[in-house]
Amino acid sequence: MISTNQVETERLTKSREFFVDRTFHTKSDHTALEEDLLERLILVLEENPEQAILIQNVFQQDEVPCRVEAIADGASAIDFLYRRGIYENASRPDLILLDLDLPGKTGHEVLKELKSDPQFRRIPVIVLTFSEKKEDIFQSYVLQGNSYVIESSERDRLTEIIQRIKDFWLGIVTLPGE
Repeated sequence: MISTNQVETERLTKSREFFVDRTFHTKSDHTALEEDLLERLILVLEENPEQAILIQNVFQQDEVPCRVEAIADGASAIDFLYRRGIYENASRPDLILLDLDLPGKTGHEVLKELKSDPQFRRIPVIVLTFSEKKEDIFQSYVLQGNSYVIESSERDRLTEIIQRIKDFWLGIVTLPGE
């Protein structure tokens, strides 16, 4: 004879298996495997080479395959995106981290150009800058930046910020394809 506790234990086990199967496997195994194997291209538009290297190091650790391209000025960033000149073989980025303080073209000019072109409009752009000016924040959202993050001059804090950006944009969000 089966006791009430055994029946309840079996019911809970089956319920738990059903819940796990439905909740944690929302994509087909095939789709999830394909996405896991994709290398993400992160375009970092940052004038400061030390900041760019730190960002690259954070994005290239762990299990998410990433390639980071760093460009130090706005005009070259536009050339990269349009595959002009030395960037004729450039790939479309999956995510862009944009500093507002760029030579050549400012971050706002780059953002405006990106979001006004249908082929780039879907690429998420995270404004990552030291500016705390309300007008910069407002303008970045008017130009359809996806988020505005204020950088820290402290290396450990900046590393934490970049890790959180990475966790969110590559670990939680489903990025659009081409």
